[in-house]
Amino acid sequence: MLILEELNHSFRTNNNNYYLMFTFVRRYIVYILNNVLMPKSLIFLGLKVKNQRNSLGLSQEELAERTSLDRTYISLLERGKRNPSLLTLMKVATGLEISVSILTKDIENSGSSSD
Repeated sequence: MLILEELNHSFRTNNNNYYLMFTFVRRYIVYILNNVLMPKSLIFLGLKVKNQRNSLGLSQEELAERTSLDRTYISLLERGKRNPSLLTLMKVATGLEISVSILTKDIENSGSSSD
């Protein structure tokens, strides 16, 4: 991201047209990364987290409190927008009152061809 910021500064100071073009390209790259290349296994994991949270009758805020994570992180995780570390998965599983192995069961078979 540092390179993007340096390019952003140089384009902005040199020519407004380059800056506009750079801004468009940067937004397009972020869109592709977030919406096209997101592995299906993360979406599957997020659905499992959401389903378990709902079965316990927990809100995202309550799960966030149990796990010491931010509510927005829980939201992003449930939508498949975050790739949690093992330690984070352990926190989430504990907060959901299940094991990591149950939480991640069948993720390999979730139909992901981009993993």
